[in-house]
Amino acid sequence: MPNRRHHLLIDDQMIDRVVGAHVVLGEVTKEPKGALLIEDKPWEVRFDNLYANVLYSPNDGVFKAWYNPFIIDPETTDSTPEQRAAKPYQPREDEREMCLCYATSTDGFEWEKPALGRVALGGSDENNLVMCRVHGVGVRREYDPNVPNYLAFMRRGAATSDDGLEWSAYPCADIGAQGDTPNAVLFLRADG
Repeated sequence: MPNRRHHLLIDDQMIDRVVGAHVVLGEVTKEPKGALLIEDKPWEVRFDNLYANVLYSPNDGVFKAWYNPFIIDPETTDSTPEQRAAKPYQPREDEREMCLCYATSTDGFEWEKPALGRVALGGSDENNLVMCRVHGVGVRREYDPNVPNYLAFMRRGAATSDDGLEWSAYPCADIGAQGDTPNAVLFLRADG
């Protein structure tokens, strides 16, 4: 059987030409167990805007996930999903905060959220937080030896990391674009 490579393509905007291949719509099935990453830590108060990024690390043989939930939200803290559903959600923008969390999995189904000791929250750093006061974080792995291993782009900023855990912020021009999706960057080659 020939070696097949699968790539996620939403449309053909970035495809210049196709030779010896064709683009087809794949089959998607819902996981019978339901959500794979769930609110099971005290600081995970809202998963409605998760902005999850999952990358496979062949060096480690694990999937790595960075997700960006609300960790402070007075409207939902200390309430059950049933209690939330019973009343209209009235967010108080100036009182909410999002953080970037980290999880790992060997199979992509069962996830571990390690206590990293990197960010203090509520008097403890026994959590899986790696960065706070960020929104819409998009994480990508870079394989260019001239740049850090991981790049993160978010509303009004960017960060780099060698290990995906310790992040260094660097200035990023604010282009004034407002959106409610994960931020991403594409590097286009100038040679072709």
